[in-house]
Amino acid sequence: MKIVFTKNLIRRLLWGTEAVNTSNRPYSLSIHFRVKDNVLYVFTTNGNKLVCERFNTDLPDFEFTTGSDMFLRLLSKLNEVKAKLIFTESELIVECDSGIIIASSFPEKYPNVFNIVPMEVEKAYRFNRDSLLNVLTDLIPYTNKKGHFISLDFENGKIEARDDDNPERYKSIDIPITEADSIGEWKYNVSGVAIMPLRNQENSGLRLNGKWLLNLVKTMNN
Repeated sequence: MKIVFTKNLIRRLLWGTEAVNTSNRPYSLSIHFRVKDNVLYVFTTNGNKLVCERFNTDLPDFEFTTGSDMFLRLLSKLNEVKAKLIFTESELIVECDSGIIIASSFPEKYPNVFNIVPMEVEKAYRFNRDSLLNVLTDLIPYTNKKGHFISLDFENGKIEARDDDNPERYKSIDIPITEADSIGEWKYNVSGVAIMPLRNQENSGLRLNGKWLLNLVKTMNN
């Protein structure tokens, strides 16, 4: 099948393979391809973050994992690339105008990501990309340097940053929500990114690494 690898698409997939501190547990910078119900899902992960992109296809259901993101790094050196993907039992062949890239299959079993992402949610929020970029850029200097934690308070419409090592460093900004939908059940049919939540034991509010989120939003088009 053919995929157009835009600069933003490659950046998003590579964002999921960024190196992390692995002193506590092993991980692999793997890329997983899965066709299910005429949709090709492409997942990247480093053990902390999970990126998902989807493409319509007429391929039969199958799974393929490669332990190298090198072909993405090679494609990132080029302009927008129209590539043909060819899967064999042991190799992924990427054909483009500049040549052929071959990635070997990875023997380890990939986690069942369809069990990781929640299928039932109460609401979905939409943000204006540029507004969210401005907010996150303003908040990052107020976070602690290790975790860059920000708190999302949707009920009160706030994004907050607080340096745990220096409580006087605190800032709160209104969340630039453009739309809030009550959807009840989320069908896993959209491209997107799942960021593993980080929770404060003293506060059940959702905390995320604001620097990760900032880098992610930069890869989005709108």
